[in-house]
Amino acid sequence: TEVLEFDEARHIITAEAGIRIIDFLAYIEERGYMSPEFPTMNRVSTLGARVAVHGYNKFFDAWGPSGHYVRALEVVLPFNAKAVWLGDGSKVPHKSQVGLCVMPLFFGSKGALGVITKVTEFFIDRPEEIRTGIMAFEDMESALRAYVELRKRAKMGIWRVKSYNRWFVAQAASAFNIDWPEEAEQLVEFHVVGDKDVAELLERKAYEICKRFGGFWRPDMPEPTFLRMHGRMEVHMGLGAIWSERMKRGGLANKLVPFDPALPDDLLAPFFREFFPLLREIEDGEHYPALATCVKVLSPGAPVPAYYGWSKLAGRLLVNWKRFDGEARSEFKDWFRRFAELVWRYGGTLTMTHGFIPRELRREFVIREVGEGAYELMKMVKGLLDPNNIMNPYVLP
Repeated sequence: TEVLEFDEARHIITAEAGIRIIDFLAYIEERGYMSPEFPTMNRVSTLGARVAVHGYNKFFDAWGPSGHYVRALEVVLPFNAKAVWLGDGSKVPHKSQVGLCVMPLFFGSKGALGVITKVTEFFIDRPEEIRTGIMAFEDMESALRAYVELRKRAKMGIWRVKSYNRWFVAQAASAFNIDWPEEAEQLVEFHVVGDKDVAELLERKAYEICKRFGGFWRPDMPEPTFLRMHGRMEVHMGLGAIWSERMKRGGLANKLVPFDPALPDDLLAPFFREFFPLLREIEDGEHYPALATCVKVLSPGAPVPAYYGWSKLAGRLLVNWKRFDGEARSEFKDWFRRFAELVWRYGGTLTMTHGFIPRELRREFVIREVGEGAYELMKMVKGLLDPNNIMNPYVLP
């Protein structure tokens, strides 16, 4: 769980896979640099796990997922229990055509193909400025248009854009005894990164874009620090404590259940128009009476950048496990199937980051998304590397 090598000249770092991301980042930052590897849960995430899930990062729009930063891996293979060092076609941490590039097999493999033990990633020079701005909008459609327009400048220096709906904002605000204004239906937050003069220019440009689509902010509006990306999960945890039995009896009564489909940017607004009513059915007590007693919608899905032209919807449900009985499970599977059909109808993928699919539905849904041929190929690769199926066997049921 430590750093093994820090190559300042080549901007690469090698560490054991078990190092916590918060310690990994601190090591790099103490030396005056920055890593693109920056997940929400950096206190509990480990470097190897980030590769194994091909993880989402704060500045995804500029740098992509975790696998894009990897230069080499050491992996213990299950069929012979031996460690092998994998690079991009060579043991040298650079792209090569000497051998086959098999390293990406382990990006997003979820521990099903081997155990990642060491990781080499690149790091970057620390930018002079990181500026954050936020604007409110009276309707979702205008906010999403501003969000998409801002995304087009990711490679210019607007490294991150995010949009929050009132559904989540009002709940988060209430935890801090803040009344959220009715007219602020949707928020757009942006992060500008670069040299000082460039950051100043892009910050002005970002505000101009937001205002063009009706963005506003008034002096009497609440300070939105409670929404900052890397405090948001802690807010969710706090809300989980408040709404669960933990305050009375202790223990972890409630669990966060993520949903994170990826959808085309131009279809976000129509998708949400159908998705919000489906989400409300969880809590209304009529459509799913058992779910209504044990599931609460924390966030309906905040759009954050995925690959260009696409967005991930970062949503959260809060489930009281003590009340999540057989009837609730049955209702949830029915709801999840309807959710999946809606995502697919809009040309999306069911889960971009967390990989959550109810176990009983997993095989059917994986085949539905990847196709029979691709599924059999995945099973063949899994069988060759892990013939006894001892590595995370539920990933490919």
